[in-house]
Amino acid sequence: EMLIAVCAVVTSAIAVFIAWDQGRVMRAQQHGAVWPVLEMDRQFSRSDNATNFILKVENSGVGPALVSTANYTLDGKKVPESVAINDILLANFAPPNQFTTADLSTRTIAPGKALEIIGLGWTDLAPAEVDELSSRWQRVGVEICYCSVFQRCWIDASGQGSLPKPVSSCPVQITSETSP
Repeated sequence: EMLIAVCAVVTSAIAVFIAWDQGRVMRAQQHGAVWPVLEMDRQFSRSDNATNFILKVENSGVGPALVSTANYTLDGKKVPESVAINDILLANFAPPNQFTTADLSTRTIAPGKALEIIGLGWTDLAPAEVDELSSRWQRVGVEICYCSVFQRCWIDASGQGSLPKPVSSCPVQITSETSP
């Protein structure tokens, strides 16, 4: 009887370990099945007399990206959108023929979908102006904090050449612009 009792305890312990391990594997599979991966893409194109600068973000993951905050950066430091666009990208240039911006904060980006954050287009820019814009363009970035549906969160900073950094939660949106 003692041998049967010992075997029952050992079998029960093994069954509990297997159940715990299977639960851990299933949780990892659930999180992986809805893992968003935001990728930022800087595009520059020049054809004939048209010059275009585009910054877009695409969710190349398998789950929706719940964007919490998006902050513009200049040389890696957070700045208001008006500073990044008006004071850096557009200063001392003729107004662009095409100009689009999109607010990314508190948005959901579905898997496989892209969103153009900044789109600037000029006609008839001189080569020196294109070079100047290109160097300015490299200084401006966007830092995005986003989460999965399971509240696993990441911060991705465009232009820094690194993978998104896992964080426990997204910070509060920084806005230094005031409304009248």
